[in-house]
Amino acid sequence: MAKTSSKAHEEHLRKVDKEMGDLNAAFRAMTNINQKYESLVAMMAQLRGRRKEAKDKQAESSSPQATPGGGFGSNKLGSPQINPVREDTRLNTKIPKIDFSYFSGEGPMKWVRKARKYFQLHQVAEELKVGIA
Repeated sequence: MAKTSSKAHEEHLRKVDKEMGDLNAAFRAMTNINQKYESLVAMMAQLRGRRKEAKDKQAESSSPQATPGGGFGSNKLGSPQINPVREDTRLNTKIPKIDFSYFSGEGPMKWVRKARKYFQLHQVAEELKVGIA
């Protein structure tokens, strides 16, 4: 009977040792994950800084300045530099979406009002208005 209780005790100790090993492995994995998370946070902060610097440089370069190599905005070779940033002010403001409604024969004054509003908001040229309507 003493041997069976001793075997049970040894079996219990083996289970506890195995659980401790599993917990130790999980702790190491969590430590590794935490280190990776901290490095990702640091990289994100670095990327934010680079992005801000790039935006600042882009804002500075988008203003027209005479350069001594061949006119406004030219590169070192003297050929014009292509600026991918559009300086369209409409892109910076939100325009409410208005669908152009087609005339169904009912309420002509209401339709004309909607058409004028559409043309005004979307800055449609005079020569295109008849074609759209």
